Amino acid sequence: MKRIVVLAASLTLSVVTSYALPACAVSDEGDRSDEDAASAIPLADGSPGLDQVDASVDDAGIGPPCDGGADPACERPKSCATAHFCEEDANLDARYSLLCVRGTSRNDVWASGAAGTVVHYDGTRWAKVPTNVFDTLRSLWVTGQNEIWLTGSTTTLLRGQVAPDGGVAFTDLGGAAPGPVIAYPYNAILGAPNGQQLLIGLGWGAWDPSRPPPGRPPQPLGQGKSLLLRNKEGAWASVGVNGFVSLSAFGGTGADIWRVGPSGHAARAIGFWEANGEAPWLAFDTQTSRELTSVIAFPDGSVWAVGLQGVVRRFGGGSVPRFDVVAVPTTSDLYGIWGTSSTNLWVVGKGGTILHYDGNEWTRPSLYMKNQGNHDFYAIWGSGPKDVWVVGKGVIVRLNPDVSLEAAGER
Repeated sequence: MKRIVVLAASLTLSVVTSYALPACAVSDEGDRSDEDAASAIPLADGSPGLDQVDASVDDAGIGPPCDGGADPACERPKSCATAHFCEEDANLDARYSLLCVRGTSRNDVWASGAAGTVVHYDGTRWAKVPTNVFDTLRSLWVTGQNEIWLTGSTTTLLRGQVAPDGGVAFTDLGGAAPGPVIAYPYNAILGAPNGQQLLIGLGWGAWDPSRPPPGRPPQPLGQGKSLLLRNKEGAWASVGVNGFVSLSAFGGTGADIWRVGPSGHAARAIGFWEANGEAPWLAFDTQTSRELTSVIAFPDGSVWAVGLQGVVRRFGGGSVPRFDVVAVPTTSDLYGIWGTSSTNLWVVGKGGTILHYDGNEWTRPSLYMKNQGNHDFYAIWGSGPKDVWVVGKGVIVRLNPDVSLEAAGER
């Protein structure tokens, strides 16, 4: 596994980017390890010029992922036994991407994606779960109470109740309200630590709380508030910012939550759950206008976000609402981030990108797949530091706990 030490910089070129697909919420609750929190990443002595990007693959020296064997110098593992990550046998349709992965333990893992695809891992095998919808299921949340929630590319909002035999009964709580409807997606979902509250946000658009169908949440009709909160009693309410708010993902720790989105948007609401969604939002300077696609927060106050064109940002806490620029050995679009602490972080993205950060340096773990072409990876989640799952375009890969991240291993 190639290594390179990278430093954070203080400025970056801001460019407008297109809206990315993945929107898988991340939270550290229930996914913690005993590792100590990392100290702040050291800043470089100088700042890059305004015509420079955050990182350069060539400058970093780590190289891009293998391109399918065309480069003789690019060595791949010969088997799963020697690879850091290995493809799972999940019998997936290669045409459809998985956009989100989450679970409650190493024996209860869910993934969702295109064409209404949902698959479940029970500790032994992956099985397809019928949903009877064909929307792209962009985000999911597992409550740990035999319940799963999924949001779709239009106004699909599925609540799944898991039976003892593993079967799932889905109820669609979305749908269109009477009158003209702006069918923007339910783009992200996040559950409260108490397991009794649920937050849903739109990719674009806003909520109108005045005309919901009976028993269903408010619908996106172009006015009202931009977030939807399900309270402890199961009732829905529109909360948050008035008007149109673009959103890619949520993240949170304890009572506080974060949201990120297009144009480098990042904001934090302190005490969100206790305030029943009406806590004020504070915008943060992320030093980029590229879309941020995923965010994770840790109990030590550090927050990490990733985005398009190799953007990685870190907020180390404090009173100044600004993220630091983090240099990484890729300029690929990054779609997912997960970790147990700031000293054990994983980032995934386009073209087979998987990166690991140990608090000091970034490394690119090895990957074994039946089809050795580069797959786009859209989301990552783990039940612990040695049980990590990545999903992407027609594929699921899993961390091999028997291959040390400290050694390259046999290739």
